[in-house]
Amino acid sequence: MATLLTTELVTDYIINGKRHKLYPQTTKSYNEMLIFSDGADAGELLRERRPSESDEILKYREKIYICITESTINKVIMSLNKIRKSSDWNIRYDTSKVSPKINEDETLQHYCEYNYPFYSSVTNWLFNICLKNYLIDSNALCVVIPLDVFIAENEILKPFGLIFNSDNILHYKQDEFAIVMSTDQATYNYKGVEYNNGKIYYAIDTVRIQKWVQNDPSGNIVMEYEYNHNFGKLPAFKLKGIFKRAYDTDILYQSKISTMIPHLKEAVREYSDLQAGVVNHLHPTMWAYANEECKDCLGTGKVKSGTRSITCSKCKGEGNKIVNPYSMIMVKPPIPGQANVPTPPAGEIPKQIDIIKLQNERVNDHIYKSLASINMEFLAEVPLSQSGVAKEVDKDELNNFVHSVAEDLISILDNLYYFINLYRNKIRIGNDKELMEQLPVISVPERYDIISGTYLLDELQRAKTAGLNASIIKNMEIEYANKKFNYDPQVKDSMELVYRLDPFPAISQDDKMAMLMNKGITSVDYIISCNISQFVNRALMENKNFSSLTYSKQMVVLKSYADEIVKLNSAESDIMDSLKKRIDGAEEQ
Repeated sequence: MATLLTTELVTDYIINGKRHKLYPQTTKSYNEMLIFSDGADAGELLRERRPSESDEILKYREKIYICITESTINKVIMSLNKIRKSSDWNIRYDTSKVSPKINEDETLQHYCEYNYPFYSSVTNWLFNICLKNYLIDSNALCVVIPLDVFIAENEILKPFGLIFNSDNILHYKQDEFAIVMSTDQATYNYKGVEYNNGKIYYAIDTVRIQKWVQNDPSGNIVMEYEYNHNFGKLPAFKLKGIFKRAYDTDILYQSKISTMIPHLKEAVREYSDLQAGVVNHLHPTMWAYANEECKDCLGTGKVKSGTRSITCSKCKGEGNKIVNPYSMIMVKPPIPGQANVPTPPAGEIPKQIDIIKLQNERVNDHIYKSLASINMEFLAEVPLSQSGVAKEVDKDELNNFVHSVAEDLISILDNLYYFINLYRNKIRIGNDKELMEQLPVISVPERYDIISGTYLLDELQRAKTAGLNASIIKNMEIEYANKKFNYDPQVKDSMELVYRLDPFPAISQDDKMAMLMNKGITSVDYIISCNISQFVNRALMENKNFSSLTYSKQMVVLKSYADEIVKLNSAESDIMDSLKKRIDGAEEQ
């Protein structure tokens, strides 16, 4: 049953400040994550570290604060962007079921994959906009709204997924209604004055969309338009994450990277300590012999200002001339009765810098542990100390984490495609079964290319040192080659064929020769292994479909190349034997 969006209901949220019951928790969670992802105010974290320090010192630490964790979150986001590069990432449309009522350039596929507003494709939108919001605000709301509802009869709506973060969601209840505030601003005229800071709100239910805008400086609102979509469903959905708690039918989610927060908090706190440590323990403090009185205060440190005595601005209350460490120090000889001038008359106070090293190590350790909490410690600039077996387990856990993220992202895509299809095709097609056939099928990928090439190379080197089986090393080399040449598909495919078709991969040339001499391998296989790169390149040049052939057919081609070399070597051997006989015969004569 649709909720009746009355003016009283809307103004109760917008004007009177009413909010949904989870608003404090969702907003707190979102704002906390902004500290680490966007460098938002970290004052509370800094105050917690030193509760008894003076306001002056606290203000100084807040002034020099830098968000050390933003790059860490960004590394996670960029790594998860590789989900779209998975070899089995695919959005499949059944072109045979495209409705004849839809022109070729107006199909759902054409709009979502080539003509999606601002981002060309829905996939680009997902990884450029949605992914970060999904990670830092799992309770954010995606509302699918047409960019312009005032279109001509021959035009089609252009629906777009707008993401509203928790602090801008005034109310949301699934399949009832939602009221959200836009980050955009409206322009309005009031008493002859133009204002461009007007707030914009959307009220949506299962039947209609209303846009409300501010129309005076006091915050009053007026409805700009009402559009009836008549879906019977609310075109809005949460991005979701990990289930945290249920309040009847309202569900509170937490981010898939929320386990990073405790360690990121410590990194922020201790980085502030590190900054203070650098100021106090790294930069040298100069001392100099005070040999000349300040001429303004005559050595008293105070000067007259009317009837009051104030601190001398020239010597800062010291009573002596302040020494500039970048200028020459003039020292007067002592007068009778005065102590001798120290030698030298100026110097630097030595400081202990071990505390800086310790603090820097602790900050890096907290960042490392934050990444380890989501099995992405390989992104930290810290050497991994786990054994090869432990690393393999970590890689499995990493794949589980990435797979869970991919599932959520595809769920978001499914919802987005569903509502875009309703906006564009519901009226034109009419038939529900035919309408749903326009939707693509998106499978969750199983193979991910997340781990860095440095990590794989390090793992491969240890495997070789440990003397692991050649078959294991072969597959590890294939994985590294795929990673190394990921951005050049032609080279990548060629390298993979080289590894897969080599009869003796990861075996040294000397070992191959020994095996041949002991008759453990055939000469044909030996020749193929020795010439594998040349043979694969030749096969690809002669047959563009070589890579799609079965293994047995590919090996038939390579063996034919090896036979050519055997015959050529045999012919050369016959020639050499003939020449040798002639030379021997000539010598006998």
